[in-house]
Amino acid sequence: MKKILINCFLLIAMAVALSGCDDKNSYDGGMASPYIFTFDLRKVYKEADVVLTTYNMAGASSIQGVVVSDHTSKNMLAGYLMIQNARNASSGDSIRGIAIAAGAAAANYKLGDMVRVKLEGKTLTRRDGMLQVLDVSESDIVKVSSGNMIQKNRATAAAILADPKRYESTQVTLVKATFNLTLGPDGTYSGDKLINDAFGDLILRTDAGATFANEKPNEYGNFTGVIGLTVDVNGKLTPHLRLRSKADAKALTPPAPPPFVITGICADPKGSDVNYEYIQFRALR
Repeated sequence: MKKILINCFLLIAMAVALSGCDDKNSYDGGMASPYIFTFDLRKVYKEADVVLTTYNMAGASSIQGVVVSDHTSKNMLAGYLMIQNARNASSGDSIRGIAIAAGAAAANYKLGDMVRVKLEGKTLTRRDGMLQVLDVSESDIVKVSSGNMIQKNRATAAAILADPKRYESTQVTLVKATFNLTLGPDGTYSGDKLINDAFGDLILRTDAGATFANEKPNEYGNFTGVIGLTVDVNGKLTPHLRLRSKADAKALTPPAPPPFVITGICADPKGSDVNYEYIQFRALR
């Protein structure tokens, strides 16, 4: 009896399985997203110009991201729209940006706008040090919404200098930074200045035509802006930080200078191991 029940169960299971088969219509799988992640778009570039297609973008034809550039204060590179991914991918370090060469249309989009940009048929290249998508027209850009949150991307000067491609065209904040050298009483934002966050020196670049170019900067604070890259005569990529407006520099109260600093130390002089350790100080007041 038990054997009969088992056989009946197997026959029923087989019938169910066969009834579920459809030999006329094959399953083609899921639909690919029409939007490529910025993190993945940058990987398409292999140190040579490439025409973007749905094939090399894994089925995508466009990109969606949040705008981190703002041309209102005239300190962004004219004609460029900078966008970065609006959310992290699976890893926490997946924030990446891309420059869109959109001409005069780039100034139509403000900080925090969510946009969709058609990429199919456009060229991805690195020009003047900056990775960018060429020949994007206004009709290729659709604004989805405004006032979107921008992912925080705090970094040290040392990290940016060590891996500038990771940070280019993204919004980055340097915290507790000061100018190196210290600005005089007539110092302004205009030109290239070095800011130091205790991890290294990074160029703070302000165009002469920026609305805040001739204003006196905060000597100490948090500096937020967009990382741009240029290339020197040796082909080395050099990063710099561009503020979107004066509001990107948040003033902080500088720490009080100490009464003295250590200028030299020798913990274990050569010779006999007697108690002759040496420390040298310099008084600051």
